[in-house]
Amino acid sequence: MTTFPGQRPDPILLPTLDFLNRYGVTAPMRCKPLELKDKVAAHDVLQAYCGLDFNLRLTLGMRGHWDPRIKAKPLDMKEAHVLQKGEEFLMSLPLEERDRGNVVYAFKVVKEHRKIRHNFAHMAAKRSPIGDAIVWFSWNRQEAKRSYGARAPKEGLNWEVIASRDLQIYSDAVHRAGHMIAHVCEKFINERAKLNAS
Repeated sequence: MTTFPGQRPDPILLPTLDFLNRYGVTAPMRCKPLELKDKVAAHDVLQAYCGLDFNLRLTLGMRGHWDPRIKAKPLDMKEAHVLQKGEEFLMSLPLEERDRGNVVYAFKVVKEHRKIRHNFAHMAAKRSPIGDAIVWFSWNRQEAKRSYGARAPKEGLNWEVIASRDLQIYSDAVHRAGHMIAHVCEKFINERAKLNAS
């Protein structure tokens, strides 16, 4: 689980949290670089979301190409909107029971773990020097608001922590979810392409 300021921490993260509170703004300089396994997990998370975004935009775009009545323009949509519209459209299809269950599960996973993708894309990631954990750092007001909410400081160091074991679990889960959604998108596109070609 990720631990944000104000939350009850996972016990495995306590040494890292004590370290962060003790060293404050000098903590990032005392941390270690990410290990190869961390970089691989981060890459997999980011690519899973990039692939998901592409597959949903492609599917929504082809739907509009085949049906001029569709007003949606996936090229202009923000990522969160693509996720919402993509889920609504896929769930409106006459899917087989297994595919429908996979789509429900997959969107639940990718929505739950978007925060991890965001952190790797917008915050500096380092390895804790005293615990098996990854720490994301930022000195950015908007990032602080995401973590602290109304209690966000006007300036200063913002951090979030995740246990390495959880990062790998989440990375694998998002990767599988992306494949489930891609499978359904591919089936829709292939079926419609055949229909329009006949």
